[in-house]
Amino acid sequence: MKIVNFLRAGAVLVCTGAILALSGCATNPSTTTTLITHATVVAEETTPTTTGATSSKSATDSSSKIQGGSKTAPKKNTPPTPPLIKLGANTPMASYLNEALSVLGYMPVRFTPAHQMTLPAAMQALGKVQAPLPGSYAWKDKGTASQLSFLWKPHTDNVMTEGALMRFQADHNLAADGVAGPQTWKALSQALKAQQVSTAPYLFITVTEHPTEVLKLWKNGTVVLQTAANTGIASSPTTLGTWPIYLRYPSQEMKGTTPWGTTYDDPGVPYVNYFYQGEAVHGFSRPSYGSPQSMGCVEIPIATAETVYNTVTLGTLVSVRSS
Repeated sequence: MKIVNFLRAGAVLVCTGAILALSGCATNPSTTTTLITHATVVAEETTPTTTGATSSKSATDSSSKIQGGSKTAPKKNTPPTPPLIKLGANTPMASYLNEALSVLGYMPVRFTPAHQMTLPAAMQALGKVQAPLPGSYAWKDKGTASQLSFLWKPHTDNVMTEGALMRFQADHNLAADGVAGPQTWKALSQALKAQQVSTAPYLFITVTEHPTEVLKLWKNGTVVLQTAANTGIASSPTTLGTWPIYLRYPSQEMKGTTPWGTTYDDPGVPYVNYFYQGEAVHGFSRPSYGSPQSMGCVEIPIATAETVYNTVTLGTLVSVRSS
């Protein structure tokens, strides 16, 4: 079952478990932790505003009573509230968001402003006026380009934008939902003006299912970890696609029902990274790895899962491919 990205934190399936040598799915990613969904954050960041016309009318009426209507109070020029920008938006503000995240070091592509503008000058310009600058992009390394170039859309809020924005939000103590709302716009503007460039490496994960199931962790275009992995069985396959990690637990109890109607309860599943609905990369003890054995999650050896968990962050992309 597929649902839109911004509802992924309320997904109904959570994978792993041990029953009949297969892992199962729980009914909720967490029964003890309050989840922050895209819908919740949007509601928090959307604040009622009083239009300039209403404010001016009140001021005008007051002035007219005091001065006999001969003069009116001056109108205040209130800048419009920036729109909420979500995954899939194809607008000038989406272009601006890509440029801002790029110059702040959160993207695997480098933005170069046109007209011989320096990068510090571009940051100041982007920080003052929320509008895209003319310029061009180039990939920072060949390895990342070879794996993710098909996802990149410079004028669209794409999955790379979403993941980068989640990392930025987490770094600035905001809800890491990947949606650009008022608080995020403010933080971006402040970071641009202060030139707070992230020096963290660009990380992502690839999972290939054929001919042998393998998970690779990439750092700045180079594979730094590779391990055999288990994905979902034919009756409960791992969903193909690319998504950012949106929820993480060092340990979690997982329970649910298998497709054939039996139930399971697995306490202490370690190093859990949810990336799509109830599908996660996590540790799980198996006699072997490299073939479909789970109910949709990506299982890897526990020691390796610990390394992955301690390396990746919210917003790290996980790309699951058939080959």
